[in-house]
Amino acid sequence: MARLLFAVVAIAAVIAGILFSSAVTRAEMVPDQPKSITLSELNKLQVIGWLGQPLGKIVTIEGVVPDATFVRSKEQEDKTLLRVQTVDGIKLSEAAVFCFSSLLSGIEEPKAGAKFKYIAYETGGFTGVPEGNFAYVGPLCCTSYYFTTHFVIIRDAMKPVPQSSAITPPPVRQIKQKQ
Repeated sequence: MARLLFAVVAIAAVIAGILFSSAVTRAEMVPDQPKSITLSELNKLQVIGWLGQPLGKIVTIEGVVPDATFVRSKEQEDKTLLRVQTVDGIKLSEAAVFCFSSLLSGIEEPKAGAKFKYIAYETGGFTGVPEGNFAYVGPLCCTSYYFTTHFVIIRDAMKPVPQSSAITPPPVRQIKQKQ
């Protein structure tokens, strides 16, 4: 009798395990519905970039330029990469990688192995091609539509500020008073 009871309990446990695992598998297969946000709602929020800082905040980044073997994606091929290791003097737990992008001419593109210190800001936007585009223009070799960020360098902090870019006040005009 004990053997029969043990067999029934064992079979019930196996059936319960199979039913539970298939229920979990079905639940995992249901895709999450994307959450929507309006542009006006987005403009009221701070979007935090890859370095934990709000997009558009001017920061000082430091790091090293890796060589060509460091490329992690097709998008990074033939570009100078920056391995950002510190932000505003705080060491990151893991380096972030960005492509070199300068707002102003005159900021020299660094060579592999060089250390850098730039004043820059992270900005972002959508890139790629939205789903359904191919119905109108045919197949293209491109990425899907997604939000991405990049750094814009505004000054090389390891070089002195050139006189021509220093901020100078406007000239004061003397107004002659009538006598």
